[in-house]
Amino acid sequence: SRTRDNVILENAAHEGNFTRDAYVIKNRPQSVLCAPLLNQGRLAGILYLENNVTSGAFTPERVGILKLISSQIAISLENSVLYDDLEQRHHQLAERLQFEEMLSALSGRFVNLAPDRVDTEIKTVLESVGELLRVDRISVFKISDEDQKLHLVHSHRGAEIAALPPEIQFEQIPWITRKLVNGESLTLSDPEEVPEEAELDRNFLRVQGTVSLALIPEKPRRQHRRVEETERDL
Repeated sequence: SRTRDNVILENAAHEGNFTRDAYVIKNRPQSVLCAPLLNQGRLAGILYLENNVTSGAFTPERVGILKLISSQIAISLENSVLYDDLEQRHHQLAERLQFEEMLSALSGRFVNLAPDRVDTEIKTVLESVGELLRVDRISVFKISDEDQKLHLVHSHRGAEIAALPPEIQFEQIPWITRKLVNGESLTLSDPEEVPEEAELDRNFLRVQGTVSLALIPEKPRRQHRRVEETERDL
């Protein structure tokens, strides 16, 4: 792939630079052809062909024909990649629009809502958001400076997912707490992403079975701060 040259071996098990390659030793291919797939000078892929019956199977005439079709293969590969990327972008946009529409619909549920129905509706909202985002747990904590704790206010989790502690002390997750108190959102795809000095935080996440999470602090309208947490667990 570096030189972009064709590699043609009439008997790969006995000639060329790959006679000691583990694959060649095990499978003992006879004829081998490896050719770059180029589209406008760009390497789009590699064409690999082998024949385990006949030596010298890839004659100059056959190689010439393969060169003609290899450019079409390269174009098809790049078009496939572009199509997949377009499909992914379209899917992401559709999910975003669906999420925004859902939030708009859910926010309307709280208009003229009786006080004794608020908690129930919040639980419904968390369940809807959790299902749409396909997360295992979605929770709302109240950050209290008075007792140095995060208090679990609302939560929704999957049927087989363990519940989070009702209270989490600041000293259990000091690094995460500093981030939240400073108003910083936090996204982790793996507990190992936390810095070395955050060993307490890492151990806490492991105990909770957390694989990835997102923490979003909410600025308070009154005296308490809140943080919304979404997680994916094992």
